Amino acid sequence: MQLHIQILPRQRIHTEQWNQCVADANHPNIFMYSWALDALCTYWDGLIINDYEAVLPLPWRQKWGIKYLYQVPFMPRLSVMGANWQPTDSPAVLQAMQQHFSFIHTDIDNLVCAPWATRSRTNLYLPLSHTYATLEARFTEACRKNIRKATARGCQLAPANRVEDIILMYDNAYGGLQNTHTQRNYQSAIAFAHAALQHQKASIWQVEQQLTHEPLYTAILLHDKHRIYYWLGAPTAQGRQCRATYFFISQIVQQYSQSQHCFDFEGSDIPSVAHFYQQFAPLTETYHQVKWHRLQWLLGNRL
Repeated sequence: MQLHIQILPRQRIHTEQWNQCVADANHPNIFMYSWALDALCTYWDGLIINDYEAVLPLPWRQKWGIKYLYQVPFMPRLSVMGANWQPTDSPAVLQAMQQHFSFIHTDIDNLVCAPWATRSRTNLYLPLSHTYATLEARFTEACRKNIRKATARGCQLAPANRVEDIILMYDNAYGGLQNTHTQRNYQSAIAFAHAALQHQKASIWQVEQQLTHEPLYTAILLHDKHRIYYWLGAPTAQGRQCRATYFFISQIVQQYSQSQHCFDFEGSDIPSVAHFYQQFAPLTETYHQVKWHRLQWLLGNRL
């Protein structure tokens, strides 16, 4: 691909062309649509190759007069999006990013970042083309046992009512473990979820107790092309006892079995979370956390 690269501020980006490029890309990432970026990012510019043949969003903040690219909370990673994009064209993109920012620290895929400091990160996903019986047979015995326990303890799947209730349950379950999730980040997550629902790119769910309809677990799934993103979910204390998370994932896998969809676990490099997801026999794909700066006067050679 012959590359002509420009970086434009959000207000100068042609939204329809941007979103069409994301929709046509050979590499799915629902978070790269303009409506997702508008909800989740403090500010963002767009790196545009040729006439929207490929695009890369550049979320940024500014501190002490230094403009830096940052890892956006609740957004797993950035991706270069384009129908004909080839990672072999990465050097020109890296050069443009270096000219635009003084500091870069983010997770990214579909881009070769070898000159920068990188750390490999893991994502797990489960292709759903087989029958549910075939998929379930690959789950670990402990996983299948926990699904049976959930069914015996009265779990059932139902639509959820409010995004805000799901975010609150997530905060109650995991907020103490997420020191980067400020109130501002939660408001951005709520705005993103509503935008995804408005664009028919999300569904909201709960696992409830069959007799009392007490919520045991809630989740927000994202949908794009043939990928289902397990974006956000959390159980109550009672839900943990009832194995509600096992039940939820098994129900979604069953619902979309014998389709061209993949269930994207959205992680994880946290050992306990990775161990849980591995029980469903997923496949592995990698992306990278990258760091670069030209602030030797301030940071020296630290990355």
